[in-house]
Amino acid sequence: MIDYMSVAWEKATDERGLSANRSLLHYQNWFWLLGEDEIAKHMFDNCGSYGKLKLRVIQKYLGLNQADYKE
Repeated sequence: MIDYMSVAWEKATDERGLSANRSLLHYQNWFWLLGEDEIAKHMFDNCGSYGKLKLRVIQKYLGLNQADYKE
């Protein structure tokens, strides 16, 4: 999940809608596999800006430095 974050940000930043959506699907599935059903269930609520807001939430959950990922 951590290694994939840079790929997800690249897709969101480049405004690649389908690819950015697929990145969030990956995270939704990973959270479900971890038993984090509440996070997985809300992965697509208010998902504007190519998922950048959701990626910030995921970064916080994973303990990643948000400054390491550019918008």
